[in-house]
Amino acid sequence: MNIHQGRGDNENTHKCVGTGMVITFVASIVLLAVFYPLRTQILTLFGASENSIGYAVEYLYHSRLFSYLYAYEYDKRRSSCRR
Repeated sequence: MNIHQGRGDNENTHKCVGTGMVITFVASIVLLAVFYPLRTQILTLFGASENSIGYAVEYLYHSRLFSYLYAYEYDKRRSSCRR
């Protein structure tokens, strides 16, 4: 991406950014599909106790839910700055 940007080739720079975003999106979906069913075991591995596991699972659910909104707003703001 930096090479294309240095050459002033904006079309290929945008293609590189788009490819990176698609790869990130696909990787996040794959990781979510693999790790979300194991969330209780992973949270226990990171130190959640029997008393707090319910709160930890609920927090993980809400943070996952709002992370998409944050990413959308961040991308929307970045897109408006490029124009």
